[in-house]
Amino acid sequence: MLTAGYPATESLLRRSTEPRVLIRGARQVLTLQGPARMRVGNELDNPAVLRDASLLIENGRIAQIGATRRLENLRGTTSPTWVDARNLVVIPGFVDAVGDLNAPGDGQDAAGGGWLSRRLTKDVQGLALAGSTFVRARVWLPSEAGERGRVLRQLLRADLPPGCFQVGLRPDAATMHAHPPPNLGLRHLLPAPTREHLRELAPLLAMDLSGDVLRAMEADKRLPLLRSAAQSAPCVVSGVGEWTVRELLDLSLVIRFQAEGVLPDDASAAQLAQWGFPWLAYAGCAALDGEAWVERVPRALEQGLALALATGYRRDGPGVLSPLGLLALLRQRTGLGAAQLLQLQIANTAHALGVGDRMGSLETGKEANLLLVDCEDYRELGLQIGAPRVVAVYRRGQLVKDEWMG
Repeated sequence: MLTAGYPATESLLRRSTEPRVLIRGARQVLTLQGPARMRVGNELDNPAVLRDASLLIENGRIAQIGATRRLENLRGTTSPTWVDARNLVVIPGFVDAVGDLNAPGDGQDAAGGGWLSRRLTKDVQGLALAGSTFVRARVWLPSEAGERGRVLRQLLRADLPPGCFQVGLRPDAATMHAHPPPNLGLRHLLPAPTREHLRELAPLLAMDLSGDVLRAMEADKRLPLLRSAAQSAPCVVSGVGEWTVRELLDLSLVIRFQAEGVLPDDASAAQLAQWGFPWLAYAGCAALDGEAWVERVPRALEQGLALALATGYRRDGPGVLSPLGLLALLRQRTGLGAAQLLQLQIANTAHALGVGDRMGSLETGKEANLLLVDCEDYRELGLQIGAPRVVAVYRRGQLVKDEWMG
């Protein structure tokens, strides 16, 4: 079973209070430095590896990265906390998108009890322990305004570090039709008592629009609605498997949005690649279920499709799929190497979710989201399920998981 359980998070999720941390002498540091966009083609082959390297973390960000010998002078007056990584490989933290964390109706069943915030906290923490340091989680909103307000207030109370998750709010068809274009905006998803929290909520929210609902609309209504929605929050269109290439390209000319769905067929992927169309696929669920489209991933990459892969964990699924477990499944199903798959699961997913400017690679100034992995060479990652092991996880410079803790 490729799952990561939920150990006693109170003992594991120890937050480091040290403002300066030096991760010293790593066997390899897989930086994934590259173009500031989704990588395609041969760009996926170069993971930008540093050997015998160190990283200095200051206030949650990478202050310096480079050869260990060059950073030796930090031993003196700067006095950072030292982490010995001599036999370890350092990689960026995984960036993940997951499925529905509450089914329709859950919000009404547990309104007012802080239930959603506790469960979201537990799920996101569990994903972090498995190596996903940023998570976008889809959450259904109840249709009744009062219940919807309670769910949103629960999100504000979730006990999670800022910047480690984003919620994709999915309005139902009635909400979308009740606010005809060009009036649909984030404020229409918030009931009046909750709008006072709009400034606090806005950085946490993306708008997750149903592809089926959009496609049923007339084009003269659909496109203005998308323009309006995109002005208030990042816009995701999920469930686009039945859309034609022409329809997708028409939408992409109106706004830049993220499409989620089953990987398109070879001919469609080639057309979308010509336009630089971004595509996010939930590979974890598909690989576990043996879906045939997973085996088309190498061909889509050869055609130049800008592709990102996520676990797609769902609460009603088999458990939290480990990103390294997904890597092993994808190596078996696709024949791709670790370098390409890590780019697809980390750097490309970060750019697909709109956070690539601050995470997804290890570079000076970016957030210190990283994993320390016990292996000889990064190319061993995913060769077998269950090994190698993640011995430490840092999220924004804070220690989330440490295998050496008692």
